Amino acid sequence: MRQTFSQLIQSSQNYCVDDNTSSPSSLSDTKTFIQNEINATVSEIYDLLRDNNTQILPLTSTTVDGQTYYHNPPMTGSIESITITQGNIAYELNCIESQKQWNMLFENTVTSTAIPKYFFPRQHDFGLYPTPNGAYTITMIINSIPYLMDTEDYTSGTIAITNGSRTVTGTDTAFTSTMVNRWLYEETNKVWQRISAYSSTTSLTLETNYINASISGSSYRIGQSPEIPDIFHHMIPFRVGGIYLSTIKRNPNEGQKLLNIFWTGDPNNFKREGKVFGGVLGTLKRIKSRGRGNYQIVDNGIRRTNLFDERWRTTLSE
Repeated sequence: MRQTFSQLIQSSQNYCVDDNTSSPSSLSDTKTFIQNEINATVSEIYDLLRDNNTQILPLTSTTVDGQTYYHNPPMTGSIESITITQGNIAYELNCIESQKQWNMLFENTVTSTAIPKYFFPRQHDFGLYPTPNGAYTITMIINSIPYLMDTEDYTSGTIAITNGSRTVTGTDTAFTSTMVNRWLYEETNKVWQRISAYSSTTSLTLETNYINASISGSSYRIGQSPEIPDIFHHMIPFRVGGIYLSTIKRNPNEGQKLLNIFWTGDPNNFKREGKVFGGVLGTLKRIKSRGRGNYQIVDNGIRRTNLFDERWRTTLSE
């Protein structure tokens, strides 16, 4: 089940108990410690998922005449695919994986219209070849990375949403532009949806249409939520509590039990071996055995593009 940053803090505090204690010598207070460890745990789980892709909805952009390289969208871990739209058809661009192959492409002379056929992903940007000679719509599928969570949930006022609409209308609310990309949970139908745009202090736009029965005067929460499959969310507090007890409270035995639950679901499985059915390790096994399923992740297959013949072509025409 998906959880917000505030919910994870509360769950973690339940394991740590003394949630208001400040440490001496300018060390972090317990709540700050918990917040930092929540983000660290999300990053660790994300790293364990490196053999899979964590995908969000497609993102669109527009090319610029004469511009080869473009910055990656925010939260990009890697680019899975790029398509370019011509008329009513979206054409898939081939991915170039090596600098050498990319350089070889630019040994060619391109004539007529320069419509991109290839993309070259780098750490913070990507290149298009041939260099576009106009404004084309490109659509990107990216594998997202976790962002640092640092803001607790917003719950003031009530909201209304109409079936089939993407508009959230607030009463006695003070929505802000910083809420874009956060998650909204409405208490009536108990539905999670991501926020895609801010209009005013009383109006937000959802990422997708609201398909449930219309609501009005509903309680809600808007919060940051880990950008990992929500099946892992309830496990995060176990690691936070385990680290807290093992370090701050100097109680490694009790801390290890919580860490064992985090990894295996069994407080007594100290070796993390044998048949592991629960925890992070058990969940990873299920993901690998069931494939994409409902986890919103896919195997990270290796892309290969053979450009051997391209080096000897002197002219590309459209």
